[in-house]
Amino acid sequence: MSQTTTHNNCEEIRKLAIELMNETMTESRNAGHENTPKILKLKEVFESFQSKKHWKEPCGYPSPLDFQQAIEIAASIAWYHGGFEVAEGHRDSTTAYAVYSKGYYHYCG
Repeated sequence: MSQTTTHNNCEEIRKLAIELMNETMTESRNAGHENTPKILKLKEVFESFQSKKHWKEPCGYPSPLDFQQAIEIAASIAWYHGGFEVAEGHRDSTTAYAVYSKGYYHYCG
C-alpha cells in the first residue's frame, strides 16, 4: 500500500470521527441534556482504555483496530481530549489502525 493511500485512510478516519463527534453534540443539544445514547457510548468506549492515573493523561487503545473501530475510538478520544492521532500499519494482508492521544493538555492547553 502506498504512503498516499495510508495518509488518505487516516484522514478519512479523522474526518468520520469528527463527523461522529459533531452528530453527538447536535443530538445532545437537541435533547437538552448530556445523557444521550451517543454520549454514553463515547463515555463507555473512552473509559475502557483511558489512563488509570487520570483521564487527561495520554492514552491509546491497546490493540489494533479495523477501520470502523478506529473511527469510534478516535471520536471517543476527541470528545474527552479535544484531539487524537491515528496511524496505519499492515501485517500480512491485513490493515490495522492505532488510535491514541497525546493527552488533554496537548490538544486543549
